[in-house]
Amino acid sequence: MLFASLSFGSLLRAHAFSASPYLRNDLISVGLNAYQEAGSTPFALSFASARQMVETVVAGSRFTYDARFLWGRISPVVRIEYRHRFAGRLAQSLSYADQPVAVYGLSRSGENLSGLSVAAGAELAVGGLVIGLEYSASGNRVDDLGGSALQGSVRLGF
Repeated sequence: MLFASLSFGSLLRAHAFSASPYLRNDLISVGLNAYQEAGSTPFALSFASARQMVETVVAGSRFTYDARFLWGRISPVVRIEYRHRFAGRLAQSLSYADQPVAVYGLSRSGENLSGLSVAAGAELAVGGLVIGLEYSASGNRVDDLGGSALQGSVRLGF
């Protein structure tokens, strides 16, 4: 397996408001070696090797507003991200280990899939300690943001 990612971003500030737009390209190459199961002869399978390439382009931005106090800061956070995935064709043949002439094929054509993710949350910073809480939802369309998550983070600067 090979994974590579290239990302470009910027931090734009205007008083207490900040925006962090970014663009990222992820590339994954997955290879499965040929394999033969061991076990009962009529049920053991033999798999041929297979390869697939997947490329994902991501564009997004994170927006914050820093409310500063004597003891630290509170920052509401909003994030939006668009992803488009290009997956190459995957083909793999398999057979029963004791009958290599009867070959079956598993094939998946390449696909293009888009996704959208939106998130809202807040960060609380006191000294070098930053505590964050974020709720996010994602889906294939704006009216289909069904997958959701609640995430927390704790960071300590040193």
